[in-house]
Amino acid sequence: MPSDSNNNEAKKLNSKSEVLSLKALSILVVDTSAFSLRLISNILKGLEFGKVITVQSSDEAISFITIAGSISDNNSRMGDIDIIICDLDPQRNGGQKFLKFIRSHDKEKIHYLPFIMMSGYSEYKQVEQSRDWGANEFLAKPLSVNSIAARILSVIDRPRPFVRNEDFFGPDRRRKKVVYFGEERRHQREDGVKVIHERE
Repeated sequence: MPSDSNNNEAKKLNSKSEVLSLKALSILVVDTSAFSLRLISNILKGLEFGKVITVQSSDEAISFITIAGSISDNNSRMGDIDIIICDLDPQRNGGQKFLKFIRSHDKEKIHYLPFIMMSGYSEYKQVEQSRDWGANEFLAKPLSVNSIAARILSVIDRPRPFVRNEDFFGPDRRRKKVVYFGEERRHQREDGVKVIHERE
């Protein structure tokens, strides 16, 4: 575990616990590695999150969300998930499959869920693909308290508006507005993109 002096993001996250009620948050973690699940679960519990649910495949995760959604429809808090952390699992495309399931879901509270994609492959291609599938953040392995806390803090404290166009639904892929003086190469017209705010 990192020393206290290296836990700035974790401290920031814990400092918000009273305002954000972290103990009331439920997080679903998806990974084929039992070791990773134990590590992430221990870190999240150390950060004082309320409920940590772990599953080892995208199929299990989809089943869980489907069942949880029906429980939640009956006005039960038990069915609510607040954040998802999911391994990319490139061999089986499990992360992509689960993320597409979330972003195409017909229930608003599910398709707007903050989704953190995680992978031991952290080249730009994996980050870009995850962004284009609709992930909010990308978490590179090996994991640490700092990296997990930073991504969670980002989706809680700095949520990006969601956008929808003909072939994409998810958080705005532009992190900041940059003045560009080169040739315009985008083919999507502005009137073809709809901005949807995640939370008022």
